[in-house]
Amino acid sequence: MTKFSRFFSLSLLAFILAVPAALMAQTQGSQPLVVIRFNQPRVHFDQQLYGAIAKALEIKPDLTLDVVSMAPSVGNVDTDKKWQAVASRNTRSVIEAMKEMGVPMERISVTGQSQAGLRYDETHVFVH
Repeated sequence: MTKFSRFFSLSLLAFILAVPAALMAQTQGSQPLVVIRFNQPRVHFDQQLYGAIAKALEIKPDLTLDVVSMAPSVGNVDTDKKWQAVASRNTRSVIEAMKEMGVPMERISVTGQSQAGLRYDETHVFVH
């Protein structure tokens, strides 16, 4: 489990499925279907996310979705924890939107990581 995963809120932990190391390596090397950058107080991602997932389902009806919560890492423990909490909350909103679109949780895996150099938290959605 990554350092970031330990800081997910308990409500998000209920959604997290175990992601094998091989899957994480595969996700890191592939192109995300959607990258949602939370660079303002309200990010309107619902329509773009819905469109991307709908198109992906047309191509691959049995798809699974890997959701990766990316938090900036600045090297300060307190600041990093705050970014991880913000990223967790924002990723939770993406997962809720996916569930409202009809994507069952059995098809969604969630993980998180910190990355130096990010200015804002992001949620990446990968298709497998």
